[in-house]
Amino acid sequence: MAKKGITVWLFSTLTFAAILHLIDATYTLVLNNQIKLLPLYPFIGEELQTITPIIYFLGSTITALTLWGITCAIAFENPVETFLNKILSDAKKQYCQISKFCPYCGENTKLIPETLIKLKDYR
Repeated sequence: MAKKGITVWLFSTLTFAAILHLIDATYTLVLNNQIKLLPLYPFIGEELQTITPIIYFLGSTITALTLWGITCAIAFENPVETFLNKILSDAKKQYCQISKFCPYCGENTKLIPETLIKLKDYR
């Protein structure tokens, strides 16, 4: 559970950073300003200045949506539900194995009331 919490925290932080870039890209595109966040990167800031505002907007949008989707997928994964689904599937497999040996188990349990009615009428 702690591992899941750390993973959600990490991806939500990356999503927040991507949304900040998306806001910067939107302001750059709409107001025709210069890009403000990309020059802050220490080693590649100058190379990133050559990116056009459209590419910056599209890239930050795709990155923000992807990271947000990954964060939601991790956060909404329920380990209890996964465990219960595994238990239920194991129970179904075991029930199928038992129904092979027992004539009144499995699909034949639907026939029991009809059989009892016939036996009652037989007397």
